[in-house]
Amino acid sequence: MRRRVASLVAQRLDGHGRVLSVALARSSGNAALDRATLAMIRRASPVPKPPAELLSGDSLEIVA
Repeated sequence: MRRRVASLVAQRLDGHGRVLSVALARSSGNAALDRATLAMIRRASPVPKPPAELLSGDSLEIVA
């Protein structure tokens, strides 16, 4: 049986969709997966602009 692993990531976006910061909120237990997850989010920047009503000041924090 395969074990399921997942990382929990905290990221902060600016109002233009640029990734300002990204960090692990919870490790998957697999260092290679954790590194790849963080790198993928950094490479995805910029993402679509978040709705203005979700911004706190000039940024949005997402933990998922």
